[in-house]
Amino acid sequence: MPATRSAAEPIVEREVDLDVVDALVPCRSFAITYKIAEVGKFSLTSEFLLRLIRIVEGIQETEAAEYFGFSASELAYVVNDMETHGYVERRQGGVWLTEAGRGLFLANSDVPELYQVEQRTDRRGFDLISLAPAESLGLSSFDAALPELKVPGERVTSASKAVSTAFNKHFDRLVRRATDTPLKQSLYSVDTVTPRNRFPMPVPISVRARSSMAGAPEPNLSESWTGYDLDDRSEIVEAAATFLKSVRVSDKFATDEAFRRLAEIAPEALGEFTRNGVVRREAFFKEALRRAGELRADRATVPVIGTLFTGGNLDRLRRALGYAGQKKLRLPQLLFWHAPALPYWGATRRLPALLEGIPQLMSASSEARMRTVCIHMERPPRHIQRAFDAVVESRAVVLGLQSVEVLLVPGNVAAVIVHTATSSPSSYPVPMGILSFDAKVVARTTELVRDLLPTHAESQTGWNPDDLGAQIDGALAPHIELGPADSVETGS
Repeated sequence: MPATRSAAEPIVEREVDLDVVDALVPCRSFAITYKIAEVGKFSLTSEFLLRLIRIVEGIQETEAAEYFGFSASELAYVVNDMETHGYVERRQGGVWLTEAGRGLFLANSDVPELYQVEQRTDRRGFDLISLAPAESLGLSSFDAALPELKVPGERVTSASKAVSTAFNKHFDRLVRRATDTPLKQSLYSVDTVTPRNRFPMPVPISVRARSSMAGAPEPNLSESWTGYDLDDRSEIVEAAATFLKSVRVSDKFATDEAFRRLAEIAPEALGEFTRNGVVRREAFFKEALRRAGELRADRATVPVIGTLFTGGNLDRLRRALGYAGQKKLRLPQLLFWHAPALPYWGATRRLPALLEGIPQLMSASSEARMRTVCIHMERPPRHIQRAFDAVVESRAVVLGLQSVEVLLVPGNVAAVIVHTATSSPSSYPVPMGILSFDAKVVARTTELVRDLLPTHAESQTGWNPDDLGAQIDGALAPHIELGPADSVETGS
């Protein structure tokens, strides 16, 4: 164990991944009737005749024929064609441009442009926050239960009017690039915009912060958009930032008891930061940043910053599950995950994917399966109900452990994370804790899960067999016996 560093010692500034949240962006499809103009070309004879008439309006046909070296019948053929299309007219013995003919010449141009105007009606989706293009994709029941970003009030009442401007802005991407001859098409007019069905679009938000200001993170949406596409959605970035600011906890949320239990479970990781049973949180946070590394066969426990849904911690968890799988232990029937008292914990599509993938990571069989149990303090939000097979009530509040998150794959892998404010009086909850496949750490975590469970377990939703309590007891049966030497006394 390295020598203890002072909590006041500065750390090298770096970006820290704290969490990943999927939020729904409200969207709507609109039936848009519009006209496009496709640029064509005149024959050289027609073009030069139009240019000549523009300069010498009312020119006699005989004069024009002489100018081009045409016979009277040859010139009459060209004039007849232009007259049929409504670009010229014969009157007073001469040839004149009509209003449509004059309209062929754009400002500051001596060359006539031929446009073919076509009316179309398309159904296009736009998000209601930034009014950028959006696609309606099939959502799972879990996806549909994710939290929703707020729409500005004025967008609700004026969306149809604003969509006309948005369609004009994004016409190049929506229409021109979808054709074989995109450079020839331009938007002539937007005639009507009719709102149709609403739909949500899930967007992953990476919650990132500077290490010196971990409690004030900013959203990163680069998994969905970059460059100009992201610039077009600056209002969504602002809405995501507002969403993160709503997720704050007081400096009393994470109790000393929560950190004491963490230190008891992993004394090797937190012993040097514990004095008289109290963990020096800032010192542990700084050291965890410095010591962030990978699990190895001879390094079964590592400190972690951030939830298990961040990219780095997901990789560490997969590695821990892989090492546990090498032990060839019997695959447990139940997996336990204690949720902290945070409203949007687990609101990421990575949660159901991880729950489904854990058995496969530990077993050679792609059919491996284990039931999942969430231990939750309040009535679980819909996304939790959708993700887990069973949800049972937690005793965390009476134990002072409402800030504690626990993942337990009995006998194999454990993670214990405390979500804490890093400034007073409140901040975004910063997750810090440990991940381990060490047998003793897993056994101590099992005892913590026992403490968090009610005496009589009954699922609040979903899977709830009559013998649920017996199945939980069986899954938590000791895989190793902890002797007196394993009872940890932290601090002195």
